Amino acid sequence: MDEETMKYYHYNLYMQPEGINYAVNYLRSVLHIFQRYNGEDVKDLMRQLKSMKLVRKDQLEDKEPERIVHSFEQGALEATYNTNWQTKIARYLAYILDGGILCSQFTLRTYNKFLANVSDSKDMEILKNEFCYLLHIRKHGQPYERGETLSKKIKTLMNTPKEFTYNSKVLIVLIECGYIQQELSYMNYQEYPKFLISMLGVAKDNKVKESCCRMIINFFGEKKKKDAPIGDAGDGKGAGDES
Repeated sequence: MDEETMKYYHYNLYMQPEGINYAVNYLRSVLHIFQRYNGEDVKDLMRQLKSMKLVRKDQLEDKEPERIVHSFEQGALEATYNTNWQTKIARYLAYILDGGILCSQFTLRTYNKFLANVSDSKDMEILKNEFCYLLHIRKHGQPYERGETLSKKIKTLMNTPKEFTYNSKVLIVLIECGYIQQELSYMNYQEYPKFLISMLGVAKDNKVKESCCRMIINFFGEKKKKDAPIGDAGDGKGAGDES
């Protein structure tokens, strides 16, 4: 079932998938962490989620996001021995966090915006790990492995792209909101343009290619401005030119 089908079932037929309790708990878990640093904005989202009454009170759990994912995978018998089912769970949770429940009030772009306000290193690590999980870079036929940073997974993807799969929709958001640039440029400024050029050449999804192309134009456009001589404002006049 893809995102459009889930939206149709939810908004037109008022039907929810069996995993809705895990989805709500996953979203609540993420929002609980964000609430410590984003105050009233997140409190409003929590109240809105509660008012929707998607699950019973006895189904609500206060766990870290990773533990909820583990429970979801254990609860889905097919996911125990099938990496494709594990990927479907990750895609479903990515859909949930990208407006699947709270619509435009909370998307992956909102996630990235709230992330900038997190000051505690442990909470930051938890939230970054979930961003990485939702992107879900893994080798074909093998389960997703936690523990590696996003920058390390991206570099591995760049080196052997045909061996890996990932969530294209999440990748596009992480590219366009600047998150991947931030993570790759932390130690080496040149890693980000290398990533964009690499993905432009090997990505199968045309929307990923389009996103990379836009970012390449923006990146080198900004670089050109920074490298321009003083007084060159792009109007064809030097510092000593007269009107």
